[in-house]
Amino acid sequence: MTTSEANAATLLPQNATTVPATTSTATSSAQPAAQPTAVACLRNVTFRHGTRTVLDNLDVTIHDGEWVAIMGSNGSGKTTLSRLLSGLAAPDDGSVQLMSLDCFTPVSGVNLDAYRAARRNIGLVQQNPEDQIVTTVVEDDVAFGPENQGLPARTISERVHDALARTGMEGEALSDPDDLSGGQQQRVAIAGTLALHPRMLVLDEPTAMLDPQGRAETLRTMKMAHDHGTTIVQVTHIASEARLASRVIELDNGSIIYDGPAEGCDLCKPAAVQVSVPASDAAPASMRSTDTTPSLPAGPSAQPAMPSTSASCDDSSCDASSCDASSCADASQRGIVFAVKDVSFRYPNADAFTLRNVDFTVTQGEFVTITGSNGSGKSTLLSLLSGINKPTQGTVRAWGYDPHSRKGKRQLLGRIGYVMQMPERQLFETTVAQDVAFGPTNLGLNSALVNQRVHDTLETVGISKLADRSPWELSGGQKRLAAIAGVLSMDPDVLLLDEPTAGLDARACHRIIGLLDGLHRRGVTIVVVTHDPDRFRTVATRTFHLDAASSGSAGNISDTDLSQTNAQSEHKQHKQQQHGKRRRNAHRLVSRMDTRVLEIVCIIMMAGMFTVTSPLQLAWAFIGVLTAMCLTDAGARRIMASCKSLFAIILVLGLFNVFFVRTGSAICHIGTIPITDEGLRNAVLYSLRFALVIVIGATAVSAASTTRLTDATESLLSPLAHIGVPIHECALIMTLAIRFLPIISREFTQLAHAQASRGGNISTGSPSKRLKAAVSLLVPVFALALRHAEHVGTAMESRGYESGIVRTHWHQSHPGAADMCACIGVALWLAGLIAIPQLW
Repeated sequence: MTTSEANAATLLPQNATTVPATTSTATSSAQPAAQPTAVACLRNVTFRHGTRTVLDNLDVTIHDGEWVAIMGSNGSGKTTLSRLLSGLAAPDDGSVQLMSLDCFTPVSGVNLDAYRAARRNIGLVQQNPEDQIVTTVVEDDVAFGPENQGLPARTISERVHDALARTGMEGEALSDPDDLSGGQQQRVAIAGTLALHPRMLVLDEPTAMLDPQGRAETLRTMKMAHDHGTTIVQVTHIASEARLASRVIELDNGSIIYDGPAEGCDLCKPAAVQVSVPASDAAPASMRSTDTTPSLPAGPSAQPAMPSTSASCDDSSCDASSCDASSCADASQRGIVFAVKDVSFRYPNADAFTLRNVDFTVTQGEFVTITGSNGSGKSTLLSLLSGINKPTQGTVRAWGYDPHSRKGKRQLLGRIGYVMQMPERQLFETTVAQDVAFGPTNLGLNSALVNQRVHDTLETVGISKLADRSPWELSGGQKRLAAIAGVLSMDPDVLLLDEPTAGLDARACHRIIGLLDGLHRRGVTIVVVTHDPDRFRTVATRTFHLDAASSGSAGNISDTDLSQTNAQSEHKQHKQQQHGKRRRNAHRLVSRMDTRVLEIVCIIMMAGMFTVTSPLQLAWAFIGVLTAMCLTDAGARRIMASCKSLFAIILVLGLFNVFFVRTGSAICHIGTIPITDEGLRNAVLYSLRFALVIVIGATAVSAASTTRLTDATESLLSPLAHIGVPIHECALIMTLAIRFLPIISREFTQLAHAQASRGGNISTGSPSKRLKAAVSLLVPVFALALRHAEHVGTAMESRGYESGIVRTHWHQSHPGAADMCACIGVALWLAGLIAIPQLW
């Protein structure tokens, strides 16, 4: 029994699992004559995605007060069914009735009014928490739904406090959700939905990214809501969670193959999670080694061979700034792959260290699992080992090399495979096959070997049938498998995996564990971050435990020697003290402004940027923007850090001016295209002033949450409503556009790291190659940003944000002295900007 199984098994009292089951319509003859009210009824529903049928002629009825678990393999249609039940998607055929309202019928099609009315009583928690957090402050996000319901401010405060307390997130009320771990973000998303007090709560794998304590808290919260009469519909792969339900629906290839009590479903039986995948299913015969465990072919590759224990470090291959010959030789002789020495890490402008004083080593051929609570720094530690982040204090070495140095990156190219927590951040090609081929191609393999690698890897991971599919059409679990395949295709010496089994069904989970075991037997060093170490107990050699803001100590897995130098409660207390201090000191001018005045000032400053035509004007504009940043609570450093990835995109776009401006004196020629001094001047000028426009927007976002910006925009545009302008939609579009700033920045950084870890050269190689690599990321970055915007819009809609509603503003603001000072300051700044060309 795994940790998650044991945790859920002991969660409820013994009689809690004997809730009378409400079976499907097919078994209604065994039920009493009086049935509870149906809160959702789907009849003959078919849903297609392009030419592919996702759900095929489904009949599902959910009754008031039920707890229904939806199970099935990855890609079976579970998420699509949850979206239909939550009223956020309409079928192609059939009928949908939600909350006794006819939302979709074969005759009339979609009834938008009925869908809107039904969604007021339905809460949705999506698979990816980042897709449903709509503001930049945790407590504001939880308050978003009750504000849309028009509740009094006092009631909203009570609901926010209650929802955060029930999810264990009260200590993060003033945090930026983007600074939280994936599990913490999921709890914030659940809190935002619980604050709505929905009649039916639909949850798509809500515990997939949570630690055991967080999982227990979430399940206990779900039970509490169920005990108060809320209908629960939960998508899950965990058998013990499904056994808490009164009814289980099992899907297979878009069809229902079981609908009844949990005890009758094979996937709910404890033995189901212990089943092993036969070798013949885990990998084709051509890819199994002599011990019958699945593994990748050891084909020729361009990466350096793993150093032997007797190898020495040649001076020409060492980076003098990061290591010397003796350190590399010493690490090699002892078989040390990773050496972490007194490492502490703090994100820019964060209140506390994510990691503090961590010391440990990983030797060649080990299989190490890293455990710890959400927010303890597990994912951060992997990012340090992979070279994505650099420690604030201490050193990290891989085979004696500094992974952040230029020479270190060259030496380690292709040797460290890294699978991130959010797999969609590693998928950037048009098809799954092309994405898997990205790494081997960058290693210099010929097309025949690349194709063989792709074929064998997809077979091994079990997703050959997805080869020609777009990564964006896949389910969450399928995306994770595709991301793992993209890394494995490079045949790395070390694998770093962040929650590789999260969101996978039992068969896919055991396939991945079997695959990792096979790679480990071949000598590959493996480091896995997991909330469920029991899954890896039979294959792991050591466990390393992290506690919040503490150092951990590695111990033999059989001894489970886990030390905790600082308690998590102390970390939370520190966070609360810091947040309290931040709130008491939140009196800087820009942060005290009325949001409507803040928007007007920002628009004026953005417009003023387009009058900049000289270096002197640019300097004056920079002084004004820098002053505004320093007058926010976030400060200039934090705002600039949030925009740094966007600056690279802006530079690339600005450089295109070089090729289109033909005036001025020619400096050189690229082919037949002249590069002129005027073209270079315009490229620099346009890039810098556009960068300042972005910084102005980021300053506004840092000073006010997105919901407050939305309210302010709608208030400012309200006079236009009298002439038919859809001000509500305009406000929403503007807010989502502003929300793009951190999203695009984060996605560009993550994709660049994913590309680099698979042989991309955005940070190495000649300037032209690095520029080409950066340009190649623009399309997937904007595609991801648009997809996030679509999902955030869906989340806002699911939480009652509709056109024409009267919203309650939890935090009221009115123009005051701060606004008057800001307006005077901006007027003087704009006057100077206009006067400079006249004076000089």
